[in-house]
Amino acid sequence: MSAQDNDASVDDADDAIDAVSDGDDDKPVDLDALEALYKKTSPGPWGEDDCNIFSCPLADARHNAIIAKIEGKPFNKDALHLDGFVATTEQRHEQSDDDAAFITAIANAAPKLFAELRAARALLGDAEGSAVEEVWLSRIWANSGISYKRLVLVASHALVNALDARDFMGRQLAHAHGEIDDATYQSFENDFFEGGVYAWKEGELRAFFEVLDKLCPGIIDADALSVLTHCDMRDAMAVVHPQPQPKEP
Repeated sequence: MSAQDNDASVDDADDAIDAVSDGDDDKPVDLDALEALYKKTSPGPWGEDDCNIFSCPLADARHNAIIAKIEGKPFNKDALHLDGFVATTEQRHEQSDDDAAFITAIANAAPKLFAELRAARALLGDAEGSAVEEVWLSRIWANSGISYKRLVLVASHALVNALDARDFMGRQLAHAHGEIDDATYQSFENDFFEGGVYAWKEGELRAFFEVLDKLCPGIIDADALSVLTHCDMRDAMAVVHPQPQPKEP
């Protein structure tokens, strides 16, 4: 390789490294650029000995050629010039052995790491890197054993009702401070406690409570369940504190 070709190769390598590590901590790693860089490396697996990192296939090919030559057997002449070294240094320091071991290990693990990262990104729903809220929801989903559709349904329903309750509490305070007259407040109260309270079918409220309790273990009491599902307090009490069924005689 000429000096000019070597300089061009170094420039290409520098550009590839810059493409992978651009300094933006919030940007997902460019797996395609990183994998393209990996595919140009010496064939693996790699080995490490006394801070020297080498390609095992190239080293084996050279070793086999030397043995065949000594024994007078046909051998690959080109392989005699393959020392197999990937990296070596004479400027050693106390962490050189660990550096070499890590470089070797990460190179050998690269194919599996690429596959696992791509699978994880696909699970999160966006191969380019998911938004924060999608990552958060997906983690809860993965750890809860709840279907994703059911999780979103319950969480969105609870959020809407919590915001309604917040607005109603604001009106309570406004009424207490004389900012809302009695008739207006009574209208708000009737709408919230009567018109807005859901008539849950048998088993539905229990299903919602099971999801909410998994999202916030030990926190959802009857009062919280009543607010988050807009159900009657008696129904909430029956779900959170079910009465034991009498035994049949």
